[in-house]
Amino acid sequence: MGSKVILLCIALSAVHAVHAQIWEFGVDTLPAAIIVSVYKGSFTLFQKEQKIQLIVPPCHVLTYVNVEVNNFFSTPKVHLNKDTYVVTITYSLLQLSPSRFTIVAKGVAQNGCNVQQQHSVPPPQQAQQNMVGPRPVQQSSYRHY
Repeated sequence: MGSKVILLCIALSAVHAVHAQIWEFGVDTLPAAIIVSVYKGSFTLFQKEQKIQLIVPPCHVLTYVNVEVNNFFSTPKVHLNKDTYVVTITYSLLQLSPSRFTIVAKGVAQNGCNVQQQHSVPPPQQAQQNMVGPRPVQQSSYRHY
């Protein structure tokens, strides 16, 4: 009996690990892009929304954000605010929300950027000021595995 319980636990964890939903914002094809922010978190049974502030270093432009949510039962809504670099993950009231998520953000360095000047500039203006090279995140996509 004990071995059946262990096998059942292993099977359930394997199914849960394979069931990933992925949202992509921007493009991940820029060779100069580097990972600028990684965040891992989870939802409890009664949490329905989390807002995650992405940290983008000075003189960098956010070009790609990958949000992976592991929840076997429900699909949340995922939104990236391109102006404030905030990812919002939201479950509706009747959805089962216990889940884990990982957010990976990539960006590229701006050419000719002055680091001292950028420290005082809020995120929406960082992406527009002295823009040379890649544009900030413009599009999104969703994949279900």
